[in-house]
Amino acid sequence: MRFLLVLILLSLFDNNTFAGDKTPTASPDSLNKKLAIRDNWLAEDKAFHLASSAFITAGGFYFLHQEQDVERDKSLLISAGVSLAFGVGKEIYDRGKPNHAASWKDLVANVAGIGLSLLILKR
Repeated sequence: MRFLLVLILLSLFDNNTFAGDKTPTASPDSLNKKLAIRDNWLAEDKAFHLASSAFITAGGFYFLHQEQDVERDKSLLISAGVSLAFGVGKEIYDRGKPNHAASWKDLVANVAGIGLSLLILKR
């Protein structure tokens, strides 16, 4: 039932919910003429980070607790850890790609998604 609630809440985020996105802009004080990335708090990207972290956490919890009979608290901890690892891994990947930038704001959105799932799943 809680998993369904997570799905309903996350379905409220559509492509037009948030204004702004990570768009490259020229940085006037850049010595090597790299593109700076605008990273707005209310960007579509943040909604996707929040939603994906929440889905990974809730899905991992369901798999561990319901399908594998792992203790509830251990399932919550493992699923949150896996979701956080995916988020950090994504930012490390972004850091190494040209025209991409790692973002601590994306990590905050990931942690918010994990927290949302834990809040809903915790009794």
